[in-house]
Parts: sequence; structure tokens; C-alpha cells
Amino acid sequence: MTVSQFGIGLFSVSQFTITGYVLAQIGLAYSLIAQIGIYVHEGYGRIVKSVADILKVI
Repeated sequence: MTVSQFGIGLFSVSQFTITGYVLAQIGLAYSLIAQIGIYVHEGYGRIVKSVADILKVI
């Protein structure tokens, strides 16, 4: 478990993070709750997109 401004780990509560499960301001994760983020499985937040949606645009 990571609790920090910048984090990398399995579970993370951070401002900026790359992890498995995250609660963050900006995050990249398998599952996340963030203001801004990219997720693989499930995500919630203001500007949050899935990897699949991003790949469809490309």
C-alpha cells in the first residue's frame, strides 16, 4: 500500500500514481477513482477513459 504524492504499487492513495488499484488525482491503473485517469478494468472520475476507448480512437 502506497500513500504518497507520487506512487507506484499494488494499492495506492496518491496525487500521481501508476498502480493496480488507485484513489488519486491523476492515475494510470487497472481500477481507479481519479480526477484524471486511464484504466484497464473499471474507472470513475471527472476525466477518466479506458484503454480500450483510447485504442478505438487511434
